[in-house]
Amino acid sequence: MIASRLLASFAFVVAGLLGRALVDRLLAARGGAVAVAGWAQLSSMAEVVSGVSLAGIGTALTVLSAAGLGRDERTWLKPALFISLVLSSGVAILLLALLPRLPTPLLPGAGYLLPLALLAGGLAVAPGLLVALLLGIGRPGRATAVIALGFVPPILCLLWGPSASSLLDLLIGQGLFGLAVAIGLAVFLRGQPPISRPGLKTLLSFLPAGLAIGILSPAATAWARAEIAGSLSWHGAGQVQALWRTSEWITAIMAGLLNAHFLPRLSAAADPPAFLAELKQAVIATALPAALLLALLWVFLPEALALLYRNAVSVRREDAVFFLLGDWVRIMSWVALIGLFARRSAWAISLGEFLSLPLFALLLTLFSGHFGLREVGMMWLAAYAAYAAFNAVLLRRSLGRPQLP
Repeated sequence: MIASRLLASFAFVVAGLLGRALVDRLLAARGGAVAVAGWAQLSSMAEVVSGVSLAGIGTALTVLSAAGLGRDERTWLKPALFISLVLSSGVAILLLALLPRLPTPLLPGAGYLLPLALLAGGLAVAPGLLVALLLGIGRPGRATAVIALGFVPPILCLLWGPSASSLLDLLIGQGLFGLAVAIGLAVFLRGQPPISRPGLKTLLSFLPAGLAIGILSPAATAWARAEIAGSLSWHGAGQVQALWRTSEWITAIMAGLLNAHFLPRLSAAADPPAFLAELKQAVIATALPAALLLALLWVFLPEALALLYRNAVSVRREDAVFFLLGDWVRIMSWVALIGLFARRSAWAISLGEFLSLPLFALLLTLFSGHFGLREVGMMWLAAYAAYAAFNAVLLRRSLGRPQLP
């Protein structure tokens, strides 16, 4: 049973990786590193809108469903969808007002696509919540199917889209899929009674963490790319994005294993000893395998980049070493993070988010114009070392307090 769940969790992650890799490969063939960086920026802006809901309310949906707190799968989904759509719409409107006032350009040309990315991000809330629910009720196979299907419209639009812009075609395909899932969920939830006030309060208790992760992480990533582009070039930003995307084959598998397998189990743990036993298994399942895989990636980095980007992007091994070390520390920080989510320590999660990608972006801003690719990797490692230490300390403290209802 456990083996089959682990296999399903692995398939869940690989589906997303394959889809993103195919999109990047097609973009690299058409526009090189600049096109890859452009799509990454648009994706980050879309993730600000969707992530502000999915990181908090979406995770709550997984945690509460896994804990068996509800009549059926629709108990939490209807209020989660309503809250998420309202929240993401508000964030999208706020960003539309702020974008023209930003001093640093977030996109290499084609800035008119940013509002469309915000719309696509809002529509992505529906499939994201569906995936979160399916993981919570123990159906990772169906969650994998949703992830895989989500890449079909964007890739079809990229290959045969009507516009002259590959990025516009991708946004159209992404938006169409989100709209279709939103309509399907509206039909599925018709007639569902409203949630009780205590239930709504429990769901909203995850909101601070969602606001922190959902806004800070993608916004800081977009700002970091812009800072790298300003100090190096958009080609340099594309190199960093290529490194992230390449190591994502390892980091995302570990994140998927933690979220799809261990988060529901930690959430269902009845007492601290059971919780610590599950947490130990999470460390065993990620620490050594991630270290070995990242070391192999460092050895075969030129070949991996050539495979993913058709020789359009290259990075020297000596420039990549600190990025890969930072990726390992990042994975370890996630082990503590899912523990905090399972303990429902929303405010601890919110505070910690300032020490991950936002700290990385801050370091880049402070040293703007005085770094190369290797120094960017050093700042990546430093930011996640601080984040991992903070999460570990806060998780240890949370185990000394009663779990929130």
